[in-house]
Amino acid sequence: MYWRFDEYPPSMVEAEVTQLEQFQNEDLDLPQTLVRESIQNSLDARSSAQEQARIRFAFVSGYPPEPEFLEKLFEGHLEHAKASNVDISEVDFSRPSVLVIEDFATTGLTGAYDSWDEGKFCYFWRHRGKSNKSGTQQGRRGLGKLVFSASSQLCSFFGITIPADSQKPLLMGHTVLKSHRIDDRRYPPDGFFSEVKQFPPEQGLPVPIEDESFIKKFGEQFGLQRENEPGLSIIIPFPVPVLGLEAMITAGILGFFIPILQGQLILEFGNIIINAENVLDVAKEYCEREIPDIDELFAFIREAREKRASSVRPVPGWYRNGRLTGDSFRQEDLEKMKEDFGGSKIIAVCMPIAINRKKGESLESDFFIFLKKPANLSRGQDFYVRNGLNIPGESRFHDRRALGMLLAENEPVAEFLGDAENPAHYRWNGKSGTLRQKYKNPELTLRAIRNSLIGLHDLLSQVAEEPDENALLDFFWIPGKSKGKGKEKVTSKPPPPPSPVPEKYRIDKLSDGFTVRLRRRFLQRPCPSSSR
Repeated sequence: MYWRFDEYPPSMVEAEVTQLEQFQNEDLDLPQTLVRESIQNSLDARSSAQEQARIRFAFVSGYPPEPEFLEKLFEGHLEHAKASNVDISEVDFSRPSVLVIEDFATTGLTGAYDSWDEGKFCYFWRHRGKSNKSGTQQGRRGLGKLVFSASSQLCSFFGITIPADSQKPLLMGHTVLKSHRIDDRRYPPDGFFSEVKQFPPEQGLPVPIEDESFIKKFGEQFGLQRENEPGLSIIIPFPVPVLGLEAMITAGILGFFIPILQGQLILEFGNIIINAENVLDVAKEYCEREIPDIDELFAFIREAREKRASSVRPVPGWYRNGRLTGDSFRQEDLEKMKEDFGGSKIIAVCMPIAINRKKGESLESDFFIFLKKPANLSRGQDFYVRNGLNIPGESRFHDRRALGMLLAENEPVAEFLGDAENPAHYRWNGKSGTLRQKYKNPELTLRAIRNSLIGLHDLLSQVAEEPDENALLDFFWIPGKSKGKGKEKVTSKPPPPPSPVPEKYRIDKLSDGFTVRLRRRFLQRPCPSSSR
């Protein structure tokens, strides 16, 4: 077992891994991206839809891991890291630290591990920008696993999996550096900690380590909880400083409080366990600033799940215009929803929709939207959830003071929305190449889905909102008399704003400092001043 770096063939064009920018940007930071990617992968790998996945995040430092053991793992790696200009100045093998991420009640990386196939093991370790996920699964682009190496100061991570189909422990490591040269030899960014297959037809293929005694010692060194259960354990050596437990807890709750509330997910961060019973209390401690009106919101989420059975349905073909209108519902349904919305009752609507594939017939599907206007709500909040994964970039309620949720779980529409997501699963893109390749007129379909929640709100709020006659008084003023409640009142013209005070000084920048001068109108006046 060792780190393997194969040289570029002479004809191969050098290529850098640039996709990391899609996971570290103004929308999402690294703790959010790492937590979201880890959890969504585990939810996708649940043993069954009824299973409650458990995902553990833990920082491990001290002894173990033993410095000598960790340092030996990176023999043959560091010269490649230095040649790639990786800054390892803060890496101290005498003070080892790792971040461990483990999932339970999952299938692990199933499929062939010593050859190429369409299984999970092969796609996790041997593909980039290509995924075998579809349907209701959350991942799509085959890029998310890059965040594991990006989270390490050594740009590396290890994985131990026990696949449900073989029950055999397997260990492998991966590093993503830059194209680099050592002694005039050209190397690609990727390297593997592995064994190497010795026989055709895949001779030379990196394959996982199967030595159970070594894997057991490896797990003990890094404090893994996995014993014989199927699943995947990720070990990130020397995690980057920005990864802190508090930021990760916040990211876990913000991204996945809905599947937690629905009993599909348990999260562990160190000694903190987050489940359906205590998620509200933990959220108040870590996310109250990010989640306003948290009591009302969590009550709304729980109520929405119970309300699905009695949901209203719009008329068939409502989506053909790309939006909801007054004609999208039967008149009696629309009037009842307006009444309930104005009375702060929850509204639930099951939205049937046709997903038109380019190959094959049109598929009938549906999704749910929920709406409520609690009294004294401080700020509107809307959530767009595909199979437990919140898509935060779609939130658009802003000044609409209501709570809303779109829930897509039925397979055809969930697959469509998954294909519309950007690699970080932050927002939907109607111009996605995958959408255009697979579906007919996908932009109109996506427009109808993403606008349905806000459209329903605007339909119902036409009678629910109370007019404020004085809301624009400061902007549009007409002198004279106006009628108040019960008597006439005379409006007076507001006083003019005070005249601006002229600035006495002028400040000009210089290459090595600045100058301060009196303006001309003050040159003849005494002006004592001092500066330092």
